[in-house]
Amino acid sequence: ADIDTSRIGVLGYEFGAAVAFALAALEPRVQATVACVPPTVRDVLSVRATQNYAPHITSPFLMLMAATATPVPRQNPKSCAPCWPRRRRS
Repeated sequence: ADIDTSRIGVLGYEFGAAVAFALAALEPRVQATVACVPPTVRDVLSVRATQNYAPHITSPFLMLMAATATPVPRQNPKSCAPCWPRRRRS
C-alpha cells in the first residue's frame, strides 16, 4: 500500500508525547500532532524538554494534560477504583 505523505499524524503518550513534540517541530511531513501527558522536564538542555520544541511547531497540535494524576499499579489496576467517579444509576 502507498503512504500518503501529505496526511501524516503523530500521537504520543507520556515519553511518546515528548517524541511527538520533537517530530512536530523537526519533521516537515508531520501534519497534525496529539501529545498526551508529556513529561515535565525543567532542564532546558534536555532533549526531552518539550519547551525547546514548542516554538518551532507550525502544524495543528493538541496537548492533553492533567492537573493531578494517580498512578495505577499494573499488578492491581482495581486498586485505583476509589479514584474513579461513581456512575449514577437511572
